[in-house]
Amino acid sequence: MVEPEIEVGAKPQRRRFTVDEFQRMGEAGIFAPEERVELISGEVFRMSPTGPRHTSAVIHLTRYLTRLLGNDLLLSVQCPMQVGAEQLVPDFAVLRPRNYRNLLPQPSDCVLLVEVAEWSIEFDTKSKARRYAMANIAEDWVLDLPGNRVLVHRGPEAGGYREVAPHPRGSSFTSPALGGATIRVDDLLAGGA
Repeated sequence: MVEPEIEVGAKPQRRRFTVDEFQRMGEAGIFAPEERVELISGEVFRMSPTGPRHTSAVIHLTRYLTRLLGNDLLLSVQCPMQVGAEQLVPDFAVLRPRNYRNLLPQPSDCVLLVEVAEWSIEFDTKSKARRYAMANIAEDWVLDLPGNRVLVHRGPEAGGYREVAPHPRGSSFTSPALGGATIRVDDLLAGGA
């Protein structure tokens, strides 16, 4: 086997992957079936492990959001979403109805994203929120379990969201993405208490 010639003093280059390559890697079994990964800026990142508190919050929110949405919108729970050249896995994506058999959900399908943050609050409020804003997703909620609050992001623009409003337990807010529905923070955080 002939080894490739490398220029002396050359720095190693990162190999970035496309969404198609990332999906083929999954199909080929490169990732273990239980391994949770995302494609961010062409690189594969392992997601934070989920503990009992995060799991309880996701179970509760699945029931709560399903009832809230009724039959008008779809709820995607911890499924991949293609955001430009990235494949992210939000905890929840509220989607417009369409057939998703041949194409992952896209930002144009999404009316609301929800992240549950137990250990990943900084990543969810900075890196992921910035990506969601750049993809023009109108509303993003981050349930900050340790902080006992919900951070509501609105007004997407290139560098992030113009508005980030913290809502503590005992408060409520309205959601334009959900037709002006009033959302009680205690209802959202009930499963992660």
